[in-house]
Amino acid sequence: MKRGKSIIFKSYVLSAMLLVAGLLATTGCSERSENKNIFDGQTAPLLEGMGDHHFDVSLQDTLAGRYFDQAIMLAYGFNHKEAERSFRQVTELVPEHPMGWWGIALVQGPNINLPMLPEAVPVAWEALKKAQELKANGTEREQEYIDALASRYDENSP
Repeated sequence: MKRGKSIIFKSYVLSAMLLVAGLLATTGCSERSENKNIFDGQTAPLLEGMGDHHFDVSLQDTLAGRYFDQAIMLAYGFNHKEAERSFRQVTELVPEHPMGWWGIALVQGPNINLPMLPEAVPVAWEALKKAQELKANGTEREQEYIDALASRYDENSP
């Protein structure tokens, strides 16, 4: 009879755990839907608590500027996947500005933790080409950043 009670107890515990997990999941969703940082067409979240570091670029759109700063902080923190999402958000908000594309190309490249991965080469190359196409829309300094990155990459990187 002990075994039967043990199975019943375990099923109650499992049910209670699933109920709590469900409550936590729905609570998180309701908080997200009320978040003032959510907007139509969003591909990346705006993260809180990352500091107030600023990388000066000629973005007139303040939301795009927030995403650019966030992307730079994420890149410096070696979170290149999230940095890329934030840079892509910049390209969605201000498609004619080259620096979002520059950032996408930047985070595809080699770093202290990884060499340039073969699957990153075409992504970096396409983003760099897009940045070069749009570079006249950037400042002289931004154009120099794009030129510098162009010397780092090759279409058929080794």
